[in-house]
Amino acid sequence: MISKLPTLYQHILTYVFFGFFSKGLMIVVLPILSFYITPSGMADVAKFTAFIAVVTIFCGLNVQGIIGRQFGKLNTGDFNVFVYNALLVILVSTILVLIIIALFQTTLAALLGIKELYLLLGVIAAGSGSVTSINLAIRQFSKSPRSYGLF
Repeated sequence: MISKLPTLYQHILTYVFFGFFSKGLMIVVLPILSFYITPSGMADVAKFTAFIAVVTIFCGLNVQGIIGRQFGKLNTGDFNVFVYNALLVILVSTILVLIIIALFQTTLAALLGIKELYLLLGVIAAGSGSVTSINLAIRQFSKSPRSYGLF
């Protein structure tokens, strides 16, 4: 049935399906988490999530937006070099943020109420998330929604 639809509608349906699937998975996991985590633990999770969101800004530098802009403009060889350089930028910025957080981890841990180890792990998670967003951007711009959804 889906193969009879125009390509645009096939892609839309695929993105919508995987979007509902990923959101539905979170809804299924939420009662399990709320059973095992106390309200103060949920607050810790919320603080950690907010910390990762802020650190992602400095680690990722929104490089996936630049990659999306250059996707159709560059030939394959130049685009591969561009992606490699973008990954180097993410690596360097993540290392710099990790050094800064490591220098001030005691102060930040007391200020934010997050354990020192979790601060460092949050920076690594933010850098990894930035790399993942590049991968997802490439999959989205290459018009492969199934690959995007399964990733």
